[in-house]
Amino acid sequence: MIRSTLAAARADVADLILGRRCAVCDEGVGILCSCCWGTLLDQRPYTPQLPGLRVVSAWPYQGAGRTVLLAYKERGFRDLIHPLAIALARCLTVISNQPLSVIPMPAHQHSITERGSDVVAAIAQRACHMLVKVGQPAQLLPVLEWVGQSPRQVGRGRRERLNLAPAQFRVRPQGNLSQSPAPQIVVLVDDVVTTGATLRAARACPVANGLHVTAQATIAATEVGGQLRSSA
Repeated sequence: MIRSTLAAARADVADLILGRRCAVCDEGVGILCSCCWGTLLDQRPYTPQLPGLRVVSAWPYQGAGRTVLLAYKERGFRDLIHPLAIALARCLTVISNQPLSVIPMPAHQHSITERGSDVVAAIAQRACHMLVKVGQPAQLLPVLEWVGQSPRQVGRGRRERLNLAPAQFRVRPQGNLSQSPAPQIVVLVDDVVTTGATLRAARACPVANGLHVTAQATIAATEVGGQLRSSA
């Protein structure tokens, strides 16, 4: 939390002295200038090549797409939640135009301590609000949690991620999915997908508790992708 708070404070001071500058190019006006935002919007949601998963991602985890996510997560640029939520909402609408239950990947306690919030849950909540405003029912179900002191995935290689995935998550005691309203479409969401190992591990929890996960949505993906299939 301290690192995140200091980064946010420095950004606020710079804004007061120099005026708000783009978090991506550091030249344009606004937290995300029209040029950089246009570049991101031009990248249509796609499906990363991840066997056994149906993931829809807004853009590759590189260039402006990577920079904007890191600015929000690591540099305290919290105003970026709006464009990031738009990106996630676009992915959700690609998956389906039916009522949605959106299950965010839980934040590790270390991440919450460093950043001061659950980044994925916050973006997912905003995305659900956006969908509801345009007439598509969407509810956030923050029902998953890490098991004990499971190690974080950040900084680990592909093989380590795949080996660490099993049994990392569980449904919270107060988050009984069988008691939750069950729309037709259940989607797991995360900010970035790399190997898909954590999404596969988390998917097993809702399935075991009575909800079938239809697809997964992320803002960014490290894997290359293919053409989108028709939505459910």
